[in-house]
Amino acid sequence: MLMEGLVGVVALIAAASLDPKLYFEMNTDLREVHHYQPQLDELYQRLGLVREQHDPLHQAGVADVHQLRIPQHDLGEVERMGGGEALRGRTGGAVTLAVGMALIFTDALRWTGLAIEQVMKYWYHFAIMFEALFILTTIDTGTRIARFLLQEALGKVYHRFERTDWLPGAVLATAVVTGLWGALIWTGSISTIWPMFGIANQLLAVIALALVTTLLINSGRGRYAWVTLLPMLFVISTTMTAGAQLITSQFPAMIAEGGSRALAGYLNIALTLFVMLCVLVLLLNAIVRWITVWLSQGLPTAAKTDVITSVADPSSPGEST
Repeated sequence: MLMEGLVGVVALIAAASLDPKLYFEMNTDLREVHHYQPQLDELYQRLGLVREQHDPLHQAGVADVHQLRIPQHDLGEVERMGGGEALRGRTGGAVTLAVGMALIFTDALRWTGLAIEQVMKYWYHFAIMFEALFILTTIDTGTRIARFLLQEALGKVYHRFERTDWLPGAVLATAVVTGLWGALIWTGSISTIWPMFGIANQLLAVIALALVTTLLINSGRGRYAWVTLLPMLFVISTTMTAGAQLITSQFPAMIAEGGSRALAGYLNIALTLFVMLCVLVLLLNAIVRWITVWLSQGLPTAAKTDVITSVADPSSPGEST
């Protein structure tokens, strides 16, 4: 979570360093340009940005804290420096992060006299490769875990599915899971899966914090539970609120578009509800355990030990006193 937070800070810095005109040209969906064009024109006019100009602050000679002029770039120039790849309408944040990082590192090396365009190409494609590897390894791990969970569930119906080395079961479970992934990305847009991915990712942090809190309380170190309990309450409140908003607004809008987008909307709603309900069940179970242990604080020492032991390991019988 700390590393993800650091990546988030870097992404914000990279986005904030971009010329506003360049940022909106990359992050406005080409299918929605006609909806946002009046707002963009108003924004550009307020900022003094027109097609022939850049940021008026820098045009006027305003320097940064080190009194160094910050070079500005238009979309055509950035596309040329990055190798000719089209960047207009590349929403989702990945291209914004890559371009922002590439421009920061490239502009920092201008004084060296190096071939700036080659440096720009290197940093841009390096950032894209880094993001792709991060996403692909995450999907790979998630697919493997989903396959194991599916085989375990099917094993309750037919026992051979529980064996991960049983080839027919492994092939069937893998095909089902990858088929569901394929249905999610059928539209080819990152917006298909990204909102649900963010919800699931943050709720995974809730599960980890709840388990650590339970461990602290069960082991008699409840006075330190606030260290994990407070962040857990913050994450679950914000994530559950975001999940509810997605289910009631964004995903229904996808369904209303029809076609493959409708299928993606239904799948996102189903999976988001499933993940949220699983986390709520686990959290409720954890709260019951916390209350059980805290209520045992007033019992005699031997009885308290039995209660804590039974909560930590329900299968182990408590010692009679």
